[in-house]
Amino acid sequence: MDRPRDESGPGEVVLFFFGPDKGGGTEATVKLWTASMAPLKTSQTTTRKIGDGIPIAATQVLLYGTYTDPASAAGCGIPALPRPGYGLAGAILEFPGGPVYVRLTGPATLVRAELPRFTRFVDSARKK
Repeated sequence: MDRPRDESGPGEVVLFFFGPDKGGGTEATVKLWTASMAPLKTSQTTTRKIGDGIPIAATQVLLYGTYTDPASAAGCGIPALPRPGYGLAGAILEFPGGPVYVRLTGPATLVRAELPRFTRFVDSARKK
């Protein structure tokens, strides 16, 4: 992922798939992501249908503030390092076989710059 010249750190994109009825669901994931950004400066959540044919429900979250990785907060043995001035763009795609979670984190200016590409990636999801 390209980053603006004035940025001090890289971004990260992760995808999670836990299977049917696993992963906590949309509401719990939005709460987890929101809790990972404290103090929270800005938040926005939208839900829409995407895809051709049979549409997929997609919930997209955009958060800015001080980010602490939820894996660190869950006691996974990774030291929690709060990162002020960060952004999180997340999406929960509700497929019949289970939701897919996509999360972009990084310096706020990088997340803002990459948001159009992130949204295009989310919008490209299709049922097979």
